[in-house]
Amino acid sequence: MYDSTIEFGLEATRWLQMTYPQLTAFMQLVSEFGRFEVYLIILPFIYWCLNKRLGLHLSYLLVFSALINSIVKHWGHQPRPFWLDPALSVDGAEGYGFPSGHVQIATTISFFLAAWFREGWLWILAIIYTLLMAISRIYLGVHFVHDIALGFLIGVLVLSGYAGWRQVAHTPFKQRIFGQRLLLAAALPLILFALHLFVIWLQGAPTWPTALRALGMAAEGFAFEEVIQYTAILLGMGIGFTFEKNRVCFKSDGVLWKRIARYVIGMAVTILIWRGGSILTDIINPNDSLWLNYPLRFLRYTLLGLWVAYYAPALFVLFNLADHAVEPELPYQVEGTTLPNSKNRRFFR
Repeated sequence: MYDSTIEFGLEATRWLQMTYPQLTAFMQLVSEFGRFEVYLIILPFIYWCLNKRLGLHLSYLLVFSALINSIVKHWGHQPRPFWLDPALSVDGAEGYGFPSGHVQIATTISFFLAAWFREGWLWILAIIYTLLMAISRIYLGVHFVHDIALGFLIGVLVLSGYAGWRQVAHTPFKQRIFGQRLLLAAALPLILFALHLFVIWLQGAPTWPTALRALGMAAEGFAFEEVIQYTAILLGMGIGFTFEKNRVCFKSDGVLWKRIARYVIGMAVTILIWRGGSILTDIINPNDSLWLNYPLRFLRYTLLGLWVAYYAPALFVLFNLADHAVEPELPYQVEGTTLPNSKNRRFFR
């Protein structure tokens, strides 16, 4: 396990911590911004209150990238630096370490925003943000350098794949009937989940040295729970966005007080499903039986995705907190004109 790559990563963390001890609080702050919960607070605000289309793209990218990351982590069964050298632990982290989810999602989201707005200064901010996230994860002893490199690479690949989807397959997808679009939206996460189960079954249970057995077993359970969580959210969002586009068509603009009301009500229910569902699971399943815990977890996060994507917008329209209208769906727009073959097409619009 102590190959040259791992030793290099350990030395990088030791050097950063010893050379810049005054940066600990700053690195912890940077790392906090990469938590999934932070995105869960920000992205619904964009979708409900600022720019519906942008929020939809960001939500899909966030959850899909997080799912891919959790799958690859579970396949890799790789330790974190503080597993091998507890003295490096500045900020603990659960689960496996390879690749870095913080860096992967930071790359996906920040680079997407830079491409969406097409501003040079946003590209600079995106690079700085991703670089700071990478350094913070190494500094805090939760990732090796190669964890960071693969996280960045997968983030770029996810974003490139999404751009390819928008350019090649999105228009034919929109032209399908509602039932076909709904089936495809639901099939993607379920197919990924089935593939993941098959690979894990082929791999068998991982073996750990005695010193790492407790950490490895805990990480194994956490990894599978993350795969279930992100699969369920992606499933709920896919179904929700499809129904919303077909039945609600809410508009994210409006007067300020209505936008604020949307966010307050929407986040109150989001937190209720997210945290309240966890409490309810503990009550229903006090012994933490896996045969019951996993289905309840899947149900809770599916409901979370459905709420954010569909039920919240439907409620906003019902109580006149948001207007609704059938919106034209033009895959590429420049000043209101559809340009399918233009050099100026926007991959994400």
